[in-house]
Amino acid sequence: GWSMVYPMTPTMALASVLLGKPVLVWISDQRAEGLTWRTVAQRLAAETDGRIDVTPQTVLNWAAGNTDTA
Repeated sequence: GWSMVYPMTPTMALASVLLGKPVLVWISDQRAEGLTWRTVAQRLAAETDGRIDVTPQTVLNWAAGNTDTA
């Protein structure tokens, strides 16, 4: 499954559940719309009723596959 691409943090897993799709797919969709990392992070918080409130850098790290700092 998609979750085995690399280890997901608990926050990423929760975000995926709340969004109803893999969080990395969701992030990719947002970026495809031309949104900045800051906007993506803000939209992530809004879409999850504030339960997933992370920095733009964290979102970028997730997308880059760097989950060590997430």
